Amino acid sequence: MISGGFIRTLISQIQPFNPDSSGNDSIILIPDHSGQLFKSITMEDARLKLHAPWDEVREQMKEHNVDLTDDDLDYEPGHEEELLNRLEAKLGMPRSQIKALIESISFNKGMAG
Repeated sequence: MISGGFIRTLISQIQPFNPDSSGNDSIILIPDHSGQLFKSITMEDARLKLHAPWDEVREQMKEHNVDLTDDDLDYEPGHEEELLNRLEAKLGMPRSQIKALIESISFNKGMAG
């Protein structure tokens, strides 16, 4: 059985560390039972929180950046990674900014930008 003191010590030693300026990945250093640190890698949630139909968001994205094509903005729910990877390569922006832009356009119905 693990004691409460050990758990408090464990929690107090968790150290977040973000090695990637794009904010895509985070590494958490967590001590094991012997006090040795090990790494736990967590990925940013890629799911998009859309407040408008994708067809509307896609058209607003093309107005925001005229270089984007329908192929660049091809999206099926559950395949966010594919969309974000394409846009990251095409726009040269960090994934977190692309996701924020899409969600902002969706929420504001075209008022983002």
